[in-house]
Amino acid sequence: MSEGMTIRARTSFGTLTIVAGKDYYRTYKWDQCSMTAWLNPRRGRWNGSLGIYNAGTFVLGVGCQGIARTVAEEGQQQFETESEALAFLESRGMPVAFRNDGLAVGWFTNPSRHELDAEVWQCLIGGRKPERLAGADDTSISVSGI
Repeated sequence: MSEGMTIRARTSFGTLTIVAGKDYYRTYKWDQCSMTAWLNPRRGRWNGSLGIYNAGTFVLGVGCQGIARTVAEEGQQQFETESEALAFLESRGMPVAFRNDGLAVGWFTNPSRHELDAEVWQCLIGGRKPERLAGADDTSISVSGI
């Protein structure tokens, strides 16, 4: 995500809005809550992605609805087949929305751990954005400020 970009994703858990700030700052908004976190660039591949992440160690502002930290990840995932991409999205352990072009967002809150878990992935198949993914809903994710 580039500065000023906004992703709004609707999953079975609800709607999450992610706003990219300067560098690797991200603001996450859900219900009446808003939290800002710094995501760190990965120095080596982790589960196939270089991307950026926050392991729950740094949040700006006060928590909301018992949520006081973020566990977040953004990156690109490369697959050989559509089946591999879909299996990856199913394996996330959270509700995930995805579009036919491979953009995917998963999220949920985990009050027992006081955390918001959020992931943004651009899935590539054979090195390119797909044109169609089974089960995709292009209306579930909107992007603005590109």
